[in-house]
Order: sequence, then structure tokens, then C-alpha cells
Amino acid sequence: MGSRSSWAFYLMPTRIWEFLIGGLAFLYSQELKVRLKPFLTALTIMSLVLMFVSALFIRANHTWSPILVVIPVLATAVLLTIDHQLVWFQNSGIQFLGKISYSLYLWHWPFYVLYRKFEFLMQWRYSILIPFFLSFIFAILSFYLFERKKNIFGAKILTISGCVVALLATMLFVFPNHTLWDKIRLVDNQYVHYFQQDEHQHLNPCNCYITRSPNYNTYDKEECLKIDVGKENILLIGDSHAAQLSTAFRNALKEDQHLLEMSLSLTFPFPDPKGYDKSVQLWNYFYTEFLPKNENKINKVFISVHWLMNTYEEMNYTPKEIKQGLSQMTALFDSYGLQYYFIGQTELYQVPYRQVALKKMFNPVLDEQQFILDEGQQVNEFLKRIIPEQHYIDIYKHGEIEHNSQEMGMSYMFDKHHLSAFGASQVVDYLLRKEYL
Repeated sequence: MGSRSSWAFYLMPTRIWEFLIGGLAFLYSQELKVRLKPFLTALTIMSLVLMFVSALFIRANHTWSPILVVIPVLATAVLLTIDHQLVWFQNSGIQFLGKISYSLYLWHWPFYVLYRKFEFLMQWRYSILIPFFLSFIFAILSFYLFERKKNIFGAKILTISGCVVALLATMLFVFPNHTLWDKIRLVDNQYVHYFQQDEHQHLNPCNCYITRSPNYNTYDKEECLKIDVGKENILLIGDSHAAQLSTAFRNALKEDQHLLEMSLSLTFPFPDPKGYDKSVQLWNYFYTEFLPKNENKINKVFISVHWLMNTYEEMNYTPKEIKQGLSQMTALFDSYGLQYYFIGQTELYQVPYRQVALKKMFNPVLDEQQFILDEGQQVNEFLKRIIPEQHYIDIYKHGEIEHNSQEMGMSYMFDKHHLSAFGASQVVDYLLRKEYL
């Protein structure tokens, strides 16, 4: 799902100011060192403190913003400009860390990415230290082999390496059924859905879903809002949480039922919404033109939304505004006499649920509740206080929804809050059993 914050992070026009500050630091270094001589030590310490504080408080879950980066960028520029050597800078350990820093920078990311992908294999609480140490080891090797061009592979090192390889080969031969090899076998196709999914086919089987992304930027209004007068017309609306149910709905409908869909991300399906321009325009069309003309031809409406998107960039909905929007929405649907149902908020996880499912395969007593964030339950309770009970389908932590299917090789969620094909089909099956659909 694309976003302006990711564009701001990757595109040169939004990052060039950082390069310019670095250039200014180089150009005015000598002059500023003379003028600021009495304050060099204080400025150096202050800049180091600011960088340390930034590392602690600019969290990974913050939307990337140039405003947040100003402090560490300016602190770095000051350090480069005044180039003041504190006594402890001469420490041999600090000096060595500086020497391997570029190699460390190059190595840390691939190890971290691999760690996040295969984290489920590691039940150790502090397993994050593994990519940390590997990054240092390979940074040191790179420094000596390529930057210093030293031959560090003497007879002793080669002998030890050979013994390690021989030991691993022996273990494979003597213990072919050890659980370690079961973990390694998870990379075969049987478990492919824990690592990847056909997102486009799952979310957008009929071009009825849009978000700010080149892959999901075309809404087929003619087909997605086509009324079939000879069938029961069922309307599915919302954002990506409606899109995740699209394929399951289409597979479950009877021959005399027809699905219409409006899955429009980065906004809420309110009569007067705010958010992503393209989605807002389509909702305005829906409420001002489509619904007044076709309200007597729509038999049922299902609404599914990720309400925790309320703080996202240009949306910025307050709880009061959400309550107002929901009240307007339900009042309008009631005035048209529509039969409508809100499909409730799902769980929200700290990490993609597929990782939790994989961890549980090798640690059945693992309590997945520790990975659930409270925000999901809070918004679910908030919605239940606003939406009439007969119009709200509560699926939060629902006992009838299985979380993992080893038979299908798939968990009920793929990421932190989106249902997989397995999860979506269970929700739709529940709607059928309870005769909502």
C-alpha cells in the first residue's frame, strides 16, 4: 500500500535538503570552528545527546516525516562541521567501531530482513541479537578482507571452518529427523502462504478496490456498481477490510445473488468524507448520485472498515468525528430502509500474524494474546456503543474463527490486521450460518 510518507522517504526531491546541509557543513567547517571555539565541547556533547534521544524516541512505527528527521540531521551536521575530538573518541574500541562503520551499515539491513522473515524459527527471547552479532562479524571480515585487503584465512581458521562443516554434515547423517531440520524444511512450497500471498487476486479480483498505489488505482465503476434487476443485489463497502472479503463473498453467493463493491482505502465511507482524493470523490458520487437512484434495488449492505486508520495522514479523524460520521451514515441508511450490517473490527497484532502462527508450530504453548494490541478491542467497543446492536456483527476474537490451518498451509491473517483467504472465507461462512447473507 503506497503512501506519501514512503514517497518522501525514497524520492530525491524530499531528501536533497539533507545532502545540502552536509555540503554546507563541509563548506563552512573551518570558519565555524574558529568562531565557535569556546563552545566546541558543549556543542559536541549536545549533538551526541540529541542523536541518542532521537534514536530512542523516533520509533519504527512512526510515519516517516522530514520534520522528525530535522533533529538528528542537524546534530550530525554540527558534529561534522566542528569536528571536535573528545578525549574518549581516541579510545581504541571507538576508533575500531568507526573504521568498520561503513561495512556495518552495508551488512545490517540484509541480516535484519532475513531475521524478520525467519524470526518464527527462533523461540529465544533475545533472538534479535543474532542479526546484531552477524552484522558485526561480517563487517569486521569485510573491513579486513576488502578495505585493508589482509589475508586473515590462515591454516588455523581454515582448519576450524573445515571441522565445523564436517560436524554439520555428521549431524545431518546421524540425526536426520531432528526438529531443527523440520524448521529448515519450512522453506518448501507447503508453507509458501506463510511467506507470500497473491495480494492483488485476494484484494482486487474485479478492480473494485483502490488505494494510493499504481497497482490499485483503477476503479471499474460500471462493473463494480452494476445493478442486476433479476437478482438480489448485495453491496460490500469499506476500505481494504472490505476488499479482503471480496473474493470470499463472490465465491459464497448463490446464482440468484449479485455483488456490488466499493472498497476505497485511505478514507471512511461517510457521506462527507475526508482522505485520499480519489476515494473521497467516489464516495461523494455514491451518496449524491448512485444511492438515491438505486436505494430500492439494493437488498443488503455489508460495511467492513479498518477504523484504526483514523490517524492516517490526511484523514485525521477524531473519535467525535467518527461518531458523527457513523451517525450520519446509519441515519441515511435507515431513511432508505436498507438492510445493513457492519462487520466488526478484527484483532490487531504487533507483528504479522503469520509469524505468530509459525512460532506456534514449534511452540504449541505459545500464548498469542501477548502479540495482540489493545487498540483493536478498544475500537471494537467504541463501535458497539454507537452502531445499533442489530446492525453490528462482532467478530473480535470470535471462537468460531480458526487462526491457523496446516492443511491449507495458511494463517487467518497475513499481516497485522488483514484477513487471508482462509480467514476471509471463515468470516463469510459465519455470515451464511447466521443468515446475515
